[in-house]
Amino acid sequence: MERIAIDTEETMPDRGSERYILLIVGFVFLLIVAAIMVPPMDKTRLKADLMVPLHLAMEGAGVVVSMFIFSTIWHTREKATTWLVYVGISFWIIGMVDALHLLSKPMLAVSSLYSAHVSAVFGCLSRLILAGAMLGGLFISPLNRLSLRESLLWLVAAATMLSVVALSLFTNIAHYPEQVNEERLRGFTDATMVTAVIGDLVTAWFYWRRGDEERRNQWKRIAAGLILSALSAAVIFLEDVVPGGFFFSSHFLKVISYAFFYQAIFIRQVKTPFEELARRRSEHRARMVAMMNASKDGIAFYTRKHGDWICNASFGEMFGSDEEVLTFDNTDLFYRAIQAKLDEPEKVAALLQNELQREEAERLGPWRIHVLSEPCRTVDLYLNPVEVERNIFGWLLLFCDVTKEIEFHRLRSEYFSAATHEIRTPLASIDGYIELALEPGVPVDERRHYLKQAKSNLSRLHQLVSNILDLEKLQASPPGHRFQPLDVETLIHAIADNYAILAARKGLQFQCEIAPALPPLCGDEIRLGQALSNLLSNAIKYTPDGCCGIHASRQGEQVRIEVRDTGIGLSEREMNQLFERFYRAENEVTRKTTGTGLGLSIVKTIVESHGGEITVASQWGRGTTFVILLPSMQRNQVEPAAL
Repeated sequence: MERIAIDTEETMPDRGSERYILLIVGFVFLLIVAAIMVPPMDKTRLKADLMVPLHLAMEGAGVVVSMFIFSTIWHTREKATTWLVYVGISFWIIGMVDALHLLSKPMLAVSSLYSAHVSAVFGCLSRLILAGAMLGGLFISPLNRLSLRESLLWLVAAATMLSVVALSLFTNIAHYPEQVNEERLRGFTDATMVTAVIGDLVTAWFYWRRGDEERRNQWKRIAAGLILSALSAAVIFLEDVVPGGFFFSSHFLKVISYAFFYQAIFIRQVKTPFEELARRRSEHRARMVAMMNASKDGIAFYTRKHGDWICNASFGEMFGSDEEVLTFDNTDLFYRAIQAKLDEPEKVAALLQNELQREEAERLGPWRIHVLSEPCRTVDLYLNPVEVERNIFGWLLLFCDVTKEIEFHRLRSEYFSAATHEIRTPLASIDGYIELALEPGVPVDERRHYLKQAKSNLSRLHQLVSNILDLEKLQASPPGHRFQPLDVETLIHAIADNYAILAARKGLQFQCEIAPALPPLCGDEIRLGQALSNLLSNAIKYTPDGCCGIHASRQGEQVRIEVRDTGIGLSEREMNQLFERFYRAENEVTRKTTGTGLGLSIVKTIVESHGGEITVASQWGRGTTFVILLPSMQRNQVEPAAL
């Protein structure tokens, strides 16, 4: 026998069974009291007019519920334990006996074999089988399982035993009716009911204890059914011993007791597994949605069997929806939802119509499509088959947003193109000047001039390559590992002192103003010094006369550093392109000065790597002001969040 673990069906204490039993007992008690108070003549008329149809209805309901119990267990026998199979076959026998009891009623007799005596014997036999079967169930392990063959053998044996007993009863009572008189039949009935009451109550106590020990309400429902069955037998006994009891009450209680048995079996075999299956499906769906939403790519999953679609949040965001998960009942609804957002909807329509019906399990794509969102996106569409047991279960559509990737490659191509151009210019100049210097007959002074120009271009080339390498190094690995607390005054004074001398040589006034008690910064001293030096160098370079300088103050929890000059200034168009690589403003002053066009790009990269920002304000002919905002140590204790 295969062993299985006990199901954690229900572990909370259940007080419903006790309440139901008390309510039903009270109801039956009121019925019996009312029956005793009815006058004998009215009682006889009431029994003839009303009780007979109700009695037959209750007997029929008992047969139906018994067969429901058997059917529920038999149709789920793959999951049923030995105890459940035993109970199911017992209730099949009980149902058949109840059916014979009902069919042998005098008012339903169709042949001379049916009589009140036969009906009474089958009624008693049903009570004894129920009490004995549930008592025997206590000795069967609720953990073992039967094979299909063993279950069928049990059923065949039960059917054979029932047939033998029924045939024997019919034969004996039909051929020897004198052996079954009213007095003997009443004594047999009373003894049977007393035995059933005692057996049901004792068995109910054991089942109730099992329910307390295992904390499973199934056993308590079984116990409740047995208690009601005992009450039903007690009512029949009282009907015979104390005339005036309502016979209908016993059949009502019997059906209710069967209902408790059915509830216990139904919850054990149908409801609990169904709820567990629904819970697992819900968890599976939640996990699938969570996995789909973890992807930054848009995902749409199509199932062939049902033709429905499920899409993740990235897909919805791509096509203008903020739902966590999107579902569509068919492909037509799916296509209509995305059609308006596609630049070429007919391309996707052809894919959905043709490729989703393919039988070959191979990855398809990519197809380049354009999604008309804000901003417009470029998307690569892939179709991946999902196989189950080597059959295509569905298709997974991946919408990979490659807009940033394409833009990155475009900018990188432009960057290398510009870098190549900038490097080629000084190389060409160096080559030309050296060729001129090497020509025979060139005067010494002229040759010296050519060599000075070549050296000047070589210095420019060296500066250009150094700036390119610095910029690439900053973008590849920001200097987070070199961050340390920095005193703003110390940082600025070390740089300002050098540039104050350069400004004085050019005849410019230089100002350095630092507010007191500034909070320290957390940063790379070398890189921040490089950024401030670049800005001060430009301020001096592009200021023919006037003044320039650096100012530091506090702005909330940030340190504000301004580099000002009264130089040539910038136009609005130049300010918009100022931080682009290799960009240089076009004016008379810039044409007379050398530069790589990378300095401000390096400054912007350094500032942003420190979690700060840089802005520029300028007026043509009136000067320029660069403003750097850096987080203080109070906001950034160790290193910037961006790093």
